Amino acid sequence: MSCERAFITVLGRYVWAMVNSYYAVLREEEYFPDAVYIVSEERYRFRAQKGKRAFEILNQGYDVDCEVKVIVVEDVDFVSAGKRITEIINNLDSSEIALDITPGRKPLVTAALVPAIKQDLEHIYYLEVTDLKNMARPYLEIPLSKQTLWDFSKEVTR
Repeated sequence: MSCERAFITVLGRYVWAMVNSYYAVLREEEYFPDAVYIVSEERYRFRAQKGKRAFEILNQGYDVDCEVKVIVVEDVDFVSAGKRITEIINNLDSSEIALDITPGRKPLVTAALVPAIKQDLEHIYYLEVTDLKNMARPYLEIPLSKQTLWDFSKEVTR
């Protein structure tokens, strides 16, 4: 698939973590992708569909015209998840690829980071929320002073 920018995220237990991180990337980084991939373990398939709808709403609000695809992998299978994420990255003819590890559980984050490092992705995002009592709320309902959007690909090179 040919696009200028792609965004890949890995869904874990909490849809809000995924949605809020994407919202932060749109708002703070002005990173507007041409393609979005939500990688979810089988057990969170239903949550991934809810997250997809939320991404579509955010895209409308930021005038981002892209398809949001959900990719389902087996539960706790590092190897096949890593292969699938590598396949997604390799099939993207993108000048910029961002990976968001915020919402992912360890198996998917690990599976995603290996190809991300090998492919030297432009962005590896993580939204840190220091007060977890408000984490199941929309991004702008959590005090911004309690949130930090990290781009590890930039932080590591400093």
